[in-house]
Formats: sequence, structure tokens, C-alpha cells
Amino acid sequence: MIGQTSLWEIIMKEFDPDQFLFMGGIHAIRALHDDDLEIDSESRKDYLHDAQAAETLSRKLGLTYSILATQRIIQKLSEDTPILRKDIVNLNNELHHILVDEMKYRKFLCIEPDKSLFLNEKNLFGSEVSNAFPSAIVDIEEAGKCLAFERWTAAVFHLMRVMEVGLRVLGNTLKLHESTNRNWETILKKCDEELKKPLANRSPIWRSDDQFFASATAMLRSVKDAWRNPTMHIEKVYTEEQVESIWNAIKGFMRHLATKIKEPYFK
Repeated sequence: MIGQTSLWEIIMKEFDPDQFLFMGGIHAIRALHDDDLEIDSESRKDYLHDAQAAETLSRKLGLTYSILATQRIIQKLSEDTPILRKDIVNLNNELHHILVDEMKYRKFLCIEPDKSLFLNEKNLFGSEVSNAFPSAIVDIEEAGKCLAFERWTAAVFHLMRVMEVGLRVLGNTLKLHESTNRNWETILKKCDEELKKPLANRSPIWRSDDQFFASATAMLRSVKDAWRNPTMHIEKVYTEEQVESIWNAIKGFMRHLATKIKEPYFK
């Protein structure tokens, strides 16, 4: 994170390809004859609309010099004076060349329709999880973006961080606070010990719902054994099918926890 802005927001520029339809307006202007005839008022409105659309998209993509070129066209079309076709053609040709030059230094990626929701959805695990575990929101969103761009192993790293939020809150129900070494094995050991106690001897919240905590402990151990440990080794690379299983499992775990506990839990 840089301030409150994610690295994603800094380096990625999302846009709708349909917005490039303004290029049609540019080509229409380039097709005009370079002569001294005046542009009629109706065409002037159309060209102004296209120029404004071009400026908007140029700003969205950070095309600095294209912004300046579109502004010159907008200014010319907004003046209360006659405009000759050759004037607007010259300005438009300038924009065309600048735009082409600037686009040469950018790469554009296409997201498949079935993965596009991972880019913009704010509650990929459900609003219940977002409300119960706000510190996991960023990593849930980042894991989703990794899925959208098919970076499977990177998605698992973020999902493990999400899982750790749930792990720590679960540990807090056993009075394992920040001063305690709250790694996976320590917390799982405490969970197992708690479940072995007679119901009457357990902590109040664990005593209140034996099935909930037994299920949570089993889910946590399966994630640790199957995914977290192999992820820490460089030879492990995940496939889309594996990540889909991990995503669903961790989503299920966090949704399970959100039905009863939330962060921070210090009762």
C-alpha cells in the first residue's frame, strides 16, 4: 500500500474499449478536404463532442501530450469565430500522430468475461466477511485481481494472508493476543486442546457452539497442511483448478467464521 492507494490503482488504468470509438471521429475529420471552406454548426458540435471524449479517455490513460492536443481542438471548436476545415484538419492530424506515438509505449491486456468481476467487485467473499474482517478486504481484492490476470500462485499468497486474519481472530477467542506467538501450529494446538476439554471447562464462546469451533479447526488444519506449507517453497506452482479449490475453501472458512466471530475478538 502507498497511503490509501493500492499499487494496482497506480500502475493499472482500466477503460472500456468502446471508448476508442472516438477514433472514428478523428478519422472522419481526417477525411475532410484540407480547404478554406467553413465547418457548419452541426458538424462543429459533433467534432466538439468527439474531442471532449478524446480528452476524457486521454486523461484516463495518462496520455499527457494527447490531453494537450485535444484541449487545443476543444478550444478552437469552442471559440465564437468561424472555423475553416483546414484548421480543424491540421489540429486533428496533430492529435492523431501524438496519440499513436504515446500508445506505442503502452500495453493493453484483455480480461476474459468470466474473470472481469474479480476486478471491480468489492465483496468477493460476501459483505458478511467484509464487515466481520475488514483487515482482510485488501488481500481478498488483490487475490481476485491475481485471478483476473491468471497469476495463480500470487493469488494463493494473498489468500493465505486472508486466512491468517481468520486464524488470528480464532486465536483471540482463546486469549492468544499480540504478545503470544500466534503462528498456525500454536493456534491449531490450542484449538485441539480446547476441543478435548469437557464442554463445561471450555472458554465461554467455545462452550456456546461446539460444532462451530470443531468445524473451524478442521478447516484451518486442512488449509495449513494442503496449501500453506507447500506455498512457502519455490518449487510449488499452482494451476487454475487448484486455485479455484483454494479460493472456495478459504471463502467458505471466512464465511463460516463471520457467522459467529469478528475482529478483533477479545472477550
